[in-house]
Order: sequence, then structure tokens, then C-alpha cells
Amino acid sequence: KVMALKYGTQEDLQTWINLMGHVSGQTQRAEAIINWHQSKLASLREDLSRLPQTEKPKIIYFNRFADQLVVAGRDTYNDFYIQLVGGINPAHSQFSGFLEVNEEQILLWDPDIILIGNFDRATPDDVYKRPLWQSVSAVKNRRVYKIPLGGYRWDPPNQESPLMWQWLAMVAHPDRVSFDLHNQMKEAYRMLYGYELTDEDIASILQADLNRGAAYYDRFLPREGGQ
Repeated sequence: KVMALKYGTQEDLQTWINLMGHVSGQTQRAEAIINWHQSKLASLREDLSRLPQTEKPKIIYFNRFADQLVVAGRDTYNDFYIQLVGGINPAHSQFSGFLEVNEEQILLWDPDIILIGNFDRATPDDVYKRPLWQSVSAVKNRRVYKIPLGGYRWDPPNQESPLMWQWLAMVAHPDRVSFDLHNQMKEAYRMLYGYELTDEDIASILQADLNRGAAYYDRFLPREGGQ
């Protein structure tokens, strides 16, 4: 017996969770996870939906970077959460889905923030070393980030997506948004996996080694003696 699942939106994701809850006989657990998603979604929309355009950073998400430059346009989950956290995706008005672009296109867009996904081996250093991109705002201001990697990649829709939204909101608006993300992660991992995260786990999930030195990233790193 085969079941096909539609992919791409937050609504699709919640449908998956609901279906898996029925299949596994864990409907209450599925409902709790969906309620968590909806609660965080509503909270972020309330807090960030009224931002003036002048306070919205331009954010580009790279689905592939190491061997080709593939970015996310409209009708992608990445575009959804960039807009959710009060960002602007320059690719939104250009195309739908994912598309390979050239280096000159990134220069034209001049993103304030660059996100490197977890679908290839690329790191922020690979971005900083691009000779042509030294004038790009995200490069000049050290705002290039490797997206966290938890129980699953945080870039596509998944059970941990509310943590991705909160992380990105803090990256996008360091002077406006602050969550106790470490404790949020610990609570989420207890609910999702029955697992107690350590500070070392958190540093690993948040790609501390790869993102160390990026602007404002010290706030994500575990503090001495715990948090």
C-alpha cells in the first residue's frame, strides 16, 4: 500500500503530521505538534507582520552552492519563512520554485543576509571567499549563515520548523527579536523525541563551528556554565 503526500507548504506539513498520527495511533501527539506549529506561526505573524519595508532585510536562500548556485523563489517553503520573519526574498518576483543563477545575479540582488542550506557541503567561508562578492552586503557585514541541522535539516518543512522560524527571526532582526532559543530547543526535543539536549548538542545543531564569527551569532552559542 502506497500513500502519496503533497509537498511544499506549511499546510502540507501539518497534513503529514496529522496523517502520521492516525497511521501510528498517536493522534493526540500529532495534534500537540500541530498546535505547537500553529502557536509559533501566529506569534511570529503578530510580532513581525507590520514591519516597515525599510526594516526588512533582503534574504537569499541557497539550496545548492558548492557546484552550482541554486536559490529559492516564490512558492517554496524557504520563501514562506523568509516572508514570515519579516524578510524580503529578492528571487520572489523573478521566478517560482528553485532556479540556478549566476554570480552576477547575486551582485544585482545585493542580499543583506545569505542562508546556506544543508543539501550540499558548502559553508559560509565558501561565500566569503568568492572574489566577485566582496561588495555584497551580506559578505561585507559577515551575515552569511549555515542553516541549523537538527533531527532533520531545518531548511525544508519538517517537525522542527518552528525552531527554524525563531532562529531566522533572530538572525534577520538581531536588535528587535530575542528568544530563549536554547530552552525552546530543549522543550521541543523533549516533546518530539523524548531527548534531553546538552549544550554540546545545541552548539552542533546551530552549526556553531561554521557560523562562529558571523555577525550577531554569539547570542546563539552556549554560555559558559550553561544557559
